[in-house]
Amino acid sequence: MGLHTELQVIQNLIQKKATIIYHRAQTPFAEIDILFRSAKGRLVLLEVKTLSNWIWIETRLTKKQTVRLKKAALYFENKMKESVQICVAFVIQNKIYYLPVD
Repeated sequence: MGLHTELQVIQNLIQKKATIIYHRAQTPFAEIDILFRSAKGRLVLLEVKTLSNWIWIETRLTKKQTVRLKKAALYFENKMKESVQICVAFVIQNKIYYLPVD
């Protein structure tokens, strides 16, 4: 299910003219699902989550995961010498919702 959902999101990003840089990349802090460059040129680290409904949204990204994603984003910022935005893609019944992570 995870890989299938990630590939669905990648297909959606490509349709939006994004460039996929990494898929399932290992960092010293976490495996990241997708790192891409948006059509507007922004570098985005994306965590992909499947939801059966919105009731579970608050439990799908833990504080521990958020800390790891922030460390992974800093890793890529250092490596690529530019800022990285962190987002999560929630996939619900084949619809994809992109939300920023604070």
